[in-house]
Amino acid sequence: MPFYKALEELYNQEKIAKRVYHYEIKKVEDKDLAILLRFISKTEQLHSDMLRELLASAGIEPEPDTQRTNDAVRLVSTLLNDKDILRFNQILEAQAAISYRKYANIAPDEKSKKILLQIAEDEKYHENRFSVMLAAIKNREDKEGDPLYVFEKTVDEGKKRLSRSALELLFSGIIGGISVTLGALASAAASGGIANQQISLIVASVILPLGFFILKLTNTDLFTANFLIPITPILERDGEISKLLRLWTITYIGNFLGVAIILALIAIGGIASVGIFAKAHFIELADYKMHRSIIETFISAIFAGMLMTLMTWLVLAVKDRVAKLIAIWIIIFMIGIGSLTHVVLSSAEVFIGAIAGAPFNMIDWVIKLGIPGTIGNIIGGTIFIATLYYLHILHSRRDLTDYRRHKNAVLYEAIRKRIKL
Repeated sequence: MPFYKALEELYNQEKIAKRVYHYEIKKVEDKDLAILLRFISKTEQLHSDMLRELLASAGIEPEPDTQRTNDAVRLVSTLLNDKDILRFNQILEAQAAISYRKYANIAPDEKSKKILLQIAEDEKYHENRFSVMLAAIKNREDKEGDPLYVFEKTVDEGKKRLSRSALELLFSGIIGGISVTLGALASAAASGGIANQQISLIVASVILPLGFFILKLTNTDLFTANFLIPITPILERDGEISKLLRLWTITYIGNFLGVAIILALIAIGGIASVGIFAKAHFIELADYKMHRSIIETFISAIFAGMLMTLMTWLVLAVKDRVAKLIAIWIIIFMIGIGSLTHVVLSSAEVFIGAIAGAPFNMIDWVIKLGIPGTIGNIIGGTIFIATLYYLHILHSRRDLTDYRRHKNAVLYEAIRKRIKL
């Protein structure tokens, strides 16, 4: 009879569903989704038992279709993330509910009709649960670390930065220069009295990020933090190079004006005004950074530029504010522990060292630190990180497009073959 042939098909679909959901439990990342799949998998087993009883009452012993089950599992294995798996299950549960209602209408007796309608209600409930879970994942998903998502944020933020007024950039740059210089003062005050140079360097590097915390929390600008965000609109042909150069120039000037404000206050109050141990620290630091060769300063600046641009990426990639501060701390600690040349920060340290008594020559600073530090920071940030980042995005876009095309094909194939889960 056609009805019992349909029951055999539905029985096989329930067995397939149980096997597929069991596979998905191990594949999905969301723990709540795994619990839901485990629950629904047990329900599908109950459905298959109910259908088996109906078939047994008609003298039919159904056999599971192993080949179709394996095909269904292979199909689901090609889906990459929880959202796609949920969408897959949602569509097929909706189909299953329709099928059960259809065959309930041709059931030969009330018992069979009642069972099929009950299963149809269960399948509709499953569809709704998958829909709710899909919405929940979409709502709480912040896409942390997703390159394309971060890139979209970067382009939007870059457009805003390029369009800001000159005065806004200048004042933002001044506050940025003040912030990192205050961090340097705190670092010197904490580590200057430690006799062991290695321990002193570690303590200084631990404290140094505080100035960059202020920078982040006040949402102000640093020259070296503009090697990624404002470049992306230009790479996307949605920005002007002249505006980028304007941004760099004004923030650079602003940063050094911020440094100059702190220097003026220290010059008036004396080096003792910033801590009992700061003097020795700044003299030693200025002596070290001003006596490196130009090539050493240049390479050191490249490393600092790379790290600062990576920091910009990390801050954009994570949503939680505490996580952002941790990312900043890690990067600035690396710059501090390596005594790398961050042109604004290193210049502030050298200038304060000069006030403290370190031998200082402005021409030497320009030649040995100012020029190689600035160029090195730009090269490290733009060429070694921003350019590679953009190339990475180009490939991510292509891969995402290919995957979306493949995912849609998988869903279509499942529906075409009517693998109702």
